[in-house]
Amino acid sequence: MVRKEKGVKKFYSLLDKDNNEIGVFSGASPRAAAIKCARRGHKEIRLREHRKLKSHEWMVFVYSGSRKTVAAPPKDKRLPWMKDEITVGTAKRIRAEKISELEKKKTTSKKSKRGKK
Repeated sequence: MVRKEKGVKKFYSLLDKDNNEIGVFSGASPRAAAIKCARRGHKEIRLREHRKLKSHEWMVFVYSGSRKTVAAPPKDKRLPWMKDEITVGTAKRIRAEKISELEKKKTTSKKSKRGKK
């Protein structure tokens, strides 16, 4: 039996409805990354794990996110830079999907434009 190491950081891409990458979030689990997305204001969260499965597919985790403002800890127990109110994100898992292809936008680099006249 292989043991998993605790606290191994994984990277997840935040996808929109068309599977285009919006941003990258990290966390030990997909839920940890989803909470970071929710804290920044994303409601519908679709996270694609950066590594492929053996079946050459990507796992996409779908969450619904929300955030709320709560009171910070007392001044003697909080860091000096913290405000009086902090934002806390929550994420609820809806489902996990597998996708085989990514729809990526075609971008032209500056190098390819320079060579053409």
